[in-house]
Amino acid sequence: MEDELLDGFAHAVVTISFEHGTCVLHPQTIGDVGSSFPFRQAVHIVTAYNPGGEVSDAAANADRHRSLVEVARALGVETLETIGSAPDGSIPEPGLLIAGLARATAITLGHRFGQSAIYEWRHDALEILNVAAPASRVLGWRLTEDKSPATR
Repeated sequence: MEDELLDGFAHAVVTISFEHGTCVLHPQTIGDVGSSFPFRQAVHIVTAYNPGGEVSDAAANADRHRSLVEVARALGVETLETIGSAPDGSIPEPGLLIAGLARATAITLGHRFGQSAIYEWRHDALEILNVAAPASRVLGWRLTEDKSPATR
């Protein structure tokens, strides 16, 4: 079951809204990493959408996302808006890239919002962290400019 959970996250892409434009984080095979990590330290990517893997209605998901934003603001950390999705853009889930959290705090935040896993993105890896068990999957990563019509 853990392998199936982590496999799903290993095939998702994350669109990140930077100040200078939108980029897409693509999981890669372990060891294959992008050349320019845009942060000084590890960051975490967390969503509050569809807790427990159960599809929720749009209003409930939006309320949870607003709550996640409020919690992150209260922690005083830097955040960027994200959208995690299947590679074809389907199943979009807004979330946050959060800088300045310890791994344990980020896992606790994911658990608080009913998530099965979160991402930890570092210069040398993209790691999927299971929030309910001490399991993870280490991947590589690539960051590309988002050239989709919606972001131009």
